[in-house]
Amino acid sequence: MSRLLRNVPSLAALLVLAGCVVTDRTMERWAGGDYVGVSAGGQHSCALDIEGVIKCWGSDSDDQITGTPASGDYEAVSAGENHTCALDGSGSIDCWGSDSDDQITDTPSQLGYTDISAGGNHNCAIAASGIVDCWGSDAYEQVSTAPTSNGYTAVSAGKYHSCALDSSGDVTCWGLDGDNQVSSGAGFKSVSAGGFHTCGIRTAGEIACWGGLTNPPDGVLYAAIDAGRYHACAIYNSDAIACWGDDDDYQVTDAPTQSGYVAVSAGDYHGCAVDSAGAIECWGADNQDQVSEAPQ
Repeated sequence: MSRLLRNVPSLAALLVLAGCVVTDRTMERWAGGDYVGVSAGGQHSCALDIEGVIKCWGSDSDDQITGTPASGDYEAVSAGENHTCALDGSGSIDCWGSDSDDQITDTPSQLGYTDISAGGNHNCAIAASGIVDCWGSDAYEQVSTAPTSNGYTAVSAGKYHSCALDSSGDVTCWGLDGDNQVSSGAGFKSVSAGGFHTCGIRTAGEIACWGGLTNPPDGVLYAAIDAGRYHACAIYNSDAIACWGDDDDYQVTDAPTQSGYVAVSAGDYHGCAVDSAGAIECWGADNQDQVSEAPQ
C-alpha cells in the first residue's frame, strides 16, 4: 500500500488490495484544500491535511473509517486492504480496522519509527535504527522473512509481499513470488509493492516494474510512484499523472490529464491524487464511495 509523509512531497506507498469488479465510472475533484497527501487502500482511502489530521472515506466494513483517530499530529498514513496505519510526530504507530491476522493487535508500541506501510493483512515499518519491522499475516512469509540488517530508509507492504529501500539505493523484496514480484535491484530512489507486482523509480528518474505488471511508460522522468492491485500510477517531473495496467473500472483511463499534482496513490481498483492547491481528486471504482466521498 501506499504511504505519504506530511513534511516532504508525498510518495504514496500501498498497498491495495481486495475488492470486486464494478461498473461505476466516477471521478470526483474537490476544491477544498490543505491536504498534503492521500493513500488509496482496498475499497477505502485516507488523506492527511497540513495540520496532521487524517480523514478516511469509503468502505467501513471493519471500522477502517469510523476507527480513524479524531485528532492527532500525524506525519504519515497508509491505507491497507481493510485497515489503516499512521505514524505520528514521535514515531509512534497507530493502526485501526480489520484485525483478521493481528495486523492491529501486534502493532509495535515503541517510538522512533520513520516510515509505515499497510499492506493486504500485514504491515511493515522502519525503526529508528534502520531495521524493518513487519507484523500481521505471514501466510507467504511476508513477515518472517523480512531483512534483518539495518540501513533501510523506506518500506512498502503489498498484498502478499513487501519491499524495502536502503540508504545505498538497493531494493530488497520478500514474501509471495508467484509472478516474480520478489527480486532485488540496485540504483533506486523509491519502491512500491503492489498486488502481484513491484515498481520503483531509478535514481535517474526512469521507472522499472517487475512481476505481474510490466511495461511502464517511458520517455519521461518520474518523481513518485505507487503500485496498486493490478495497476500503478506515477507522477512525472512535469507534475502530471500517468497510470497503466488493469483498467476494468477506468482506474487508468479516468486518471487526470492535467498537470500540477504533488501526490498520487493507486488502490485496489481506484486511484487518488492531491494537487498543488491541496485538493483531492479520485477516480475509478466507486462501489463503496471510495471516489465520491473524498473530502471537500
